[in-house]
Amino acid sequence: MHSSRLQVGGRERGQAPTAIIVAVALCLIAFGFAFLSRLAKAEDQMSALQTAADSSALAGAQAVAQDAPSQLATAIATRSQLQCGMGSHEARQFARRNGATVISYCYYPAQDRVKVTVRGNTTAESGKREVRSATARVGKRLGACEPPPVWPASSGSETITCGDIDVPVAYPGDGAPPVVDAMSVQTMLAAFEPRLVE
Repeated sequence: MHSSRLQVGGRERGQAPTAIIVAVALCLIAFGFAFLSRLAKAEDQMSALQTAADSSALAGAQAVAQDAPSQLATAIATRSQLQCGMGSHEARQFARRNGATVISYCYYPAQDRVKVTVRGNTTAESGKREVRSATARVGKRLGACEPPPVWPASSGSETITCGDIDVPVAYPGDGAPPVVDAMSVQTMLAAFEPRLVE
């Protein structure tokens, strides 16, 4: 019986091209797998970095709400504004815990916003240290306190508007700065729910 296939030099024709096609296909599959695994790793890194930015912004907003009574008292007594750096210590701690460093932080009391930008502590799959940002809100605007231009010479009490809240104060008299009812302010702020801004 004769074989229906033609043989060249003891080998079947068509074997070499098939082997090349299989080898190329395996190389493409390996390359695709390597690319997809790097892509997945890069996505995980970006997600972790965004988590660091989000948690830092929320930590800053929670610290602002916690520190607001004493900071508002100081702002009213000195006729100054709340500082941009309020809550930055806590934001930096949360960034560090999540493998990042805060490179920009500011609390904007008039807009009720805490804006944070973090940079990853390690080089990402992209070949650089990536950066992500997040914004959180405290729950109420606390800025722009409006104390009277001159402290009253007699004792008494009133409220001073600071953004969205009215702060109860008591005047000791003799033109001295007022004393803020920190407990009332703390009670007002307890209802705040710091959250991320979309």
